[in-house]
Amino acid sequence: MRSPVNIVFILQSISIPLLFFFAWFVFYYSGLFSGTREIPPVFTESRDVVALNYPSAFNYLQTGTTCGPYSVAAVARVLGKNDISSEKVAATISYQIPRYGTHPLGIEQALREMDFIPESFRLHDASITDSERIAFLRSNLSAGQPIILLGEKKGVQHYLTLVGFHFEDKEFYVYDSWHDAGESGLTVDDNGVLPGNRTLSEEELLDFWSGGGVYGFYTWYAVVVSK
Repeated sequence: MRSPVNIVFILQSISIPLLFFFAWFVFYYSGLFSGTREIPPVFTESRDVVALNYPSAFNYLQTGTTCGPYSVAAVARVLGKNDISSEKVAATISYQIPRYGTHPLGIEQALREMDFIPESFRLHDASITDSERIAFLRSNLSAGQPIILLGEKKGVQHYLTLVGFHFEDKEFYVYDSWHDAGESGLTVDDNGVLPGNRTLSEEELLDFWSGGGVYGFYTWYAVVVSK
C-alpha cells in the first residue's frame, strides 16, 4: 500500500529551487552589485571635435554574438594596447549568455582584468534629457575616454564603441563590429580618415541606445573607460 503524498515536502522541493533561481536572476541581470551608477552624471564642457586613435586597420568583423568582447578589444586599442586580439577576448570573456552574447558584467570585468578603469552608468532616469545624454557622451570623449554603449540593432541587443564626435555636425564616430563585411576579416570602413567605421547622427545614436536593456535592466547603459 502506497503512503500518502507529502504535499508540504513537494511544495518545499519546488519553492527552494525557485527562490535560488530568483536570487540568481536578480544578481545576474540587474547588476545591483556591479557598481553601475543610476544617478545623473556631472556634465563638463567638451571640445568641438574629438577623434580618438582608431584607424581602419582595427575595424574587425565580429563572428557570432561577439560584439561585447570585440568592443572591449576596441577600447583596449584606443587606450594603447594595439596587440590585443578580439578573438582571444571573445574566447576568454566571462558572463557569456549562449546565443545572446555577453552580459555587461563580463564587459566590465574584462576591462578591469586589462588594468583599465571602467565606470558604468545607466542614464535612464526620466529627469535626464536626450541633450544631457549627448553632453555626457561628448564630455567623456573629450577627456580621451572611449565609451561602450548597449543598444538595439536589427531587433537584437548590440554593443557599439564610441571613438569621437563632431559638435557642429551633430555626429558621432563609431566602431561597430557588426557592420557590413569587408576584406580579410574586416568590416567596410565608411569613415575614411575619421576613426571607427561608421558615423551616426545624434538621433540615430539615441535611437540605438534607447533600445538597450532587457526587461528594464541595463537601459541607457554606458561604460566609460580610462587608464
